[in-house]
Amino acid sequence: MRLSRTFVAPLAVGGLLLLTACGGSDAAGDKDRGADASTARGSQDTQAAESGGASCLEGEWTTDIEALREATLAAPGIADLDPEVSVTGESRVTFDGSAMTTEYTSQVSQVTLTMKGQEYVTQATYDGTVVGQYTATDADLVVTDVDVAGLTVTSRSIVDGEEIETPDVQDLEGSGLDQGGTFTYTCTDTELRLTPVVEGTDTSSFVQILRR
Repeated sequence: MRLSRTFVAPLAVGGLLLLTACGGSDAAGDKDRGADASTARGSQDTQAAESGGASCLEGEWTTDIEALREATLAAPGIADLDPEVSVTGESRVTFDGSAMTTEYTSQVSQVTLTMKGQEYVTQATYDGTVVGQYTATDADLVVTDVDVAGLTVTSRSIVDGEEIETPDVQDLEGSGLDQGGTFTYTCTDTELRLTPVVEGTDTSSFVQILRR
């Protein structure tokens, strides 16, 4: 799955949590999402048709932290494990007509769950700035040339109170941290909803909500 940096937090925390738990694959299950892909794309196309257009994107937006928490719960296999999820801190996204700049200020996503008698805690902290180039039509937003040099991501995994070594979030293969992506969107004066487009995958639960 290749998603832009905007969607990394929920996916990275979910991926790290499953790596930490390792024995949780049976609980998570192997679900075939291909059957849902066409339905999800249809929903995304409907959203795009209702969008306020490319000019609506311009300006500064603030991430809806509660929506980000819900996106974390939607990471593959995570909801099946009945986790406790918290997201704190803040992030702001600015569109200036050509560049998309995301500023993170101590944004922390944490997942806690108990499995087979053990407590697992996985946390990812984001600080700094990410800049990407974008183009937009009335239907889609395409983000390219993402520069993450100004971003610091710190990950921690704790099992029964003992911290263990896990891959750094920025090293997770396939996480798409340095990639751009395509999104459908709806935009009004006060709310921007972004949905990633990933071929063969139902991404309808990964809606990012920004407000101003």
